[in-house]
Amino acid sequence: MQYDVLFGQLVENENALKGSPPAAKSVVENLPSVVLTKEEIEENNNVVVCAVCKDEFAVGEKVTRMPCCHLYHGECILPWLSIRNTCPVCRYQLPTDDADYEKRRSERVGGGINSHLVDDFEVRYNFEVLP
Repeated sequence: MQYDVLFGQLVENENALKGSPPAAKSVVENLPSVVLTKEEIEENNNVVVCAVCKDEFAVGEKVTRMPCCHLYHGECILPWLSIRNTCPVCRYQLPTDDADYEKRRSERVGGGINSHLVDDFEVRYNFEVLP
């Protein structure tokens, strides 16, 4: 019986290592916090929901915007990004601090769609960010 438990834990740990690593701390620290406007809520049919906790956002609420433009409560998205580098909704990949993972990822995409992540991240966020 103990062998089965140990083997199960080994498989779980191995599978966890094959997933994507945490997002780079520098990128997470620079995700913009923005105040949600009435216009943004209206653009989304008057309903904007945090995909993690499923609570609706309110006008004037401070939210964290991912490079893919999905919005989250900071207290919801930050724990997620500490274990994965992807948006929970669309799986947009943020850069990581794992050089081996980044090398494998760049080889897979071959300079394709994700090769410009940092440049895109820097360009996309040239707007007012709250302190």
